[in-house]
Amino acid sequence: MTGHRLLLAGASALFLVGCAGDDDASRATTLVPLPIESTSTTKATAPEATPTSPETSPPTLPAEPTTTPPNNDQLRQDVIDAVVASWTAFNELLLDPDSAEKVEAVATALTDRALDRAIEIAVSYRVSNQAERTHAEHPAGVVIDDESLVVDSAGVTATIEYCRLGSNVWVEVAANPDGTDRVIDDTINSYLESDTFSLVDGRWVKQSGVTIARYEGELQCPSAA
Repeated sequence: MTGHRLLLAGASALFLVGCAGDDDASRATTLVPLPIESTSTTKATAPEATPTSPETSPPTLPAEPTTTPPNNDQLRQDVIDAVVASWTAFNELLLDPDSAEKVEAVATALTDRALDRAIEIAVSYRVSNQAERTHAEHPAGVVIDDESLVVDSAGVTATIEYCRLGSNVWVEVAANPDGTDRVIDDTINSYLESDTFSLVDGRWVKQSGVTIARYEGELQCPSAA
């Protein structure tokens, strides 16, 4: 996908098709990130000219192009902002899977496998009359490990780790006799996640993600304590 319009079109198409979801769909991701290269920047220099006789003009060698690395501080902040934006968009969709506006937001912040998976979960919730509710005492959120950020040498792909608090209450909407939501799962777990982001049309968007570890009953990951 090369832009917002194509992202949204793909998301909308998927959203209209019923798909089966996992039992704990919002609490684990099984997508595999792309390999990331180490950041490196080299500067090429032209070789020295060979001395010549006065009758012969020395050869003129064209200077090889040099690369100007992006502003590292700004790049890092842009990726971190993209982590927050992608998680927020996905979480908001789980809270309201019927919302076309939330689908559009997800299509702006995610792409490829990450977008497909988000829409699949939302469709599963929608056809099953399910959703998630924010925990009253421990709202879901992420704690980003900014030191884990790795950007490839071209500055177009990045990986980053973060701790995700999966505390949303999974419910069947208005399924109780009194019209209140029926709780399906209200367990709280923390997850150590690793996501891959790509630079698409000047914006960082989540491409894929994987769960590294799951900490049952914990409000935070041990490394983030």
